[in-house]
Amino acid sequence: MAITYPGVGSRSLLILTLLDVTNLAYAQKPLKLPGNYPDKAIRIVVGFAPGGGVDIVMRAFALQLSESWKSTVVVENRPGAGSAIAMNVVANATADGYTILGGTTSAVYNMLLGKVPYDMLKVYVPVVKMSSQAFLLLAGPTLPASSVKELIAYAKSKPGGLSYASSGIGTSSHLGMELFKSLTGMPAVHVPYKAIPQALPDMISGQISMAFGLLVSALPQVKNGRLKALAVATPNRSQLLPDLPTVSEAGISNFELTTEYGLFVPAGTPLSIILALNKESTRIMNTPEMKERLAADGAEAAPSNSPVEYKESLARSISVLTKFIKSSGFKAE
Repeated sequence: MAITYPGVGSRSLLILTLLDVTNLAYAQKPLKLPGNYPDKAIRIVVGFAPGGGVDIVMRAFALQLSESWKSTVVVENRPGAGSAIAMNVVANATADGYTILGGTTSAVYNMLLGKVPYDMLKVYVPVVKMSSQAFLLLAGPTLPASSVKELIAYAKSKPGGLSYASSGIGTSSHLGMELFKSLTGMPAVHVPYKAIPQALPDMISGQISMAFGLLVSALPQVKNGRLKALAVATPNRSQLLPDLPTVSEAGISNFELTTEYGLFVPAGTPLSIILALNKESTRIMNTPEMKERLAADGAEAAPSNSPVEYKESLARSISVLTKFIKSSGFKAE
């Protein structure tokens, strides 16, 4: 059955239709690389500086892919403009499977906020969702709220509302909190930082009331009692904090905020290469070595997913955020 995606070119639609039909079939067969691919170096372009979360994951992945395929796989860092520079490099690359975007959720934000002049679901084929990392709704220790419901009520009782930190204008922690505010009617003043870890001391001291922070950076402070975790912004509870409710369980329906890592190739890349990358990526991300590395960062390997399923997931997120941005007038300035 063909799946229709508005605005997708005929070649991309054909690829997606074939992917949908072949998903179950190829998953049961031994991996066979197409033709002589790869017969030269593969580069994975990452839009952030070395040492960050996505860079660490992609380098570990590249090492295993290089060993598996007996070919050179390198990570090329092209930081800047919230990963828009890297997105443009891959968008303009030859669609032959040798230039891959190691993308994050920031790619969606870049498109929605006009940092790139194209529809990413037209320009790229999403290959595979590799992993996801949870955000926690955090509150300072002196804030008189121990649940999402109490936080919202307390913020509404304060003239001007509370304050919240983000890792910068237009980032996940900024857009996520603004969406949370729009869904709950909770007032809060934005205080941008360069990164959430820089804001944690101010939250602990009471200068900042709350934030959405990645589990990996906040977990030590939560476990030692210096910060409160009120909810996790994932569809299901975190294995690291199994007693902590999700935001949806706390009464805010359909709210999710995660950082996802995935692979993207230019539209027009041969179907056989897309399928080979999908299958081998899924295998690598579920090896004990990669699972251990991800767990150390508070992340989890994504369940097995086809390119069509990954595209559908992105399309749903884009739809929700587009409606929010239009209705709220949110701007990244």
